[in-house]
Amino acid sequence: MILNKSLKINERLTGTYRDINTPLDIKTMVIDLTSKAKSIKNFLDRKSALNFLTTRIEGKLYIETVARDTKIYGHILYNLKNGTIDYYINFQNNNKEFFYIKAKKTMSLIGFANSFIVLDGSIYNKLTHDKISDIHLTSNNKGFIKMFKNIKIT
Repeated sequence: MILNKSLKINERLTGTYRDINTPLDIKTMVIDLTSKAKSIKNFLDRKSALNFLTTRIEGKLYIETVARDTKIYGHILYNLKNGTIDYYINFQNNNKEFFYIKAKKTMSLIGFANSFIVLDGSIYNKLTHDKISDIHLTSNNKGFIKMFKNIKIT
């Protein structure tokens, strides 16, 4: 049965990182992630009464001079009610300090196919919860065809 199969979505996001203390110093940022659900049934059933769908994520993060191919983990929350896709990603920088990313994509009925492309958010210190930077990333999954090519059901 297809509902018992696992769901996996691969995504590459590229863009910029701006430290709030040095906003004119723009750094390159790349996130390669895999979003997973144990089964399609779990993905659709979990919190569905609240209009939320979630997947776990793992992958790698690169931020010029800050984090070099560091492992990431977290989750993505598909908020159908608000029309957003919320990313919560944890990582360590080159100095082994802990941080997290809170970012979101907004779904829009106008230009629906392209509404999943832009991810805007911020990076916070995990211990103090102080905001340290703003990020602006673009998904390489532009358009429905490319997005669906990166979805695997196994």
